[in-house]
Amino acid sequence: ATLLLFFNYSTVINWRYFLTGLPALVPLVASYLMRAQARLMGNERRAFWGVAACIIFIAVMCGIYLKPISNEHVLKRAETKNYRARLAPLPPDAVVIAGGQTVAVTYWRGIGAGEWLTIGTGGGWPGDNLIPLIETYLQAGRRVFLDKDPRWWAPCGWQQEETRAIVTLEQHFRFRRVMDNIYEIRPLTDEAAPDAPNLKSLLPEHRPDEMKKCAVLEKAS
Repeated sequence: ATLLLFFNYSTVINWRYFLTGLPALVPLVASYLMRAQARLMGNERRAFWGVAACIIFIAVMCGIYLKPISNEHVLKRAETKNYRARLAPLPPDAVVIAGGQTVAVTYWRGIGAGEWLTIGTGGGWPGDNLIPLIETYLQAGRRVFLDKDPRWWAPCGWQQEETRAIVTLEQHFRFRRVMDNIYEIRPLTDEAAPDAPNLKSLLPEHRPDEMKKCAVLEKAS
């Protein structure tokens, strides 16, 4: 399973998929470590305790190093449960651009809370077709909303390109503020949409503290 995942593009951005091969890797690695330690120490009993100590040390160090990152990730995922409240003011058939909370929109749609469509992140991102796609929705009478909450738009990693694309929307559309970080996207001809979302604040150069965390994540990966 792990070998086959080398041919899947998703592993380039998300290494957790390799965990599918973990059940097979654990005994293989354990066997290798035991043989190596037995040759080094000349005794299988001492080799066993040496391997156990090595595993415990690695587990403790990884726990100390990764716990803050893990906690932040868990909190961000917990927002999926609360995202229904942010969708409530929107029309039930709206098109939503929610970055990292695209999965939340899809979830609430799936259980029948609304009929929202998404311009998704990751595999669902339209790339260079972002602006034409939004224009198509607007011409069809669909209302399009952007959640510019910086928590949903990473300044680094694979999502950085999407974040930069979002920033360019201010050059092509007008905006009407619905609530805190949620804006309705309108055509340039709509004088009733006078708000400025300041999307440039999402750029990496304006988020130095988060960029420091990005450096830690890159080292961890």
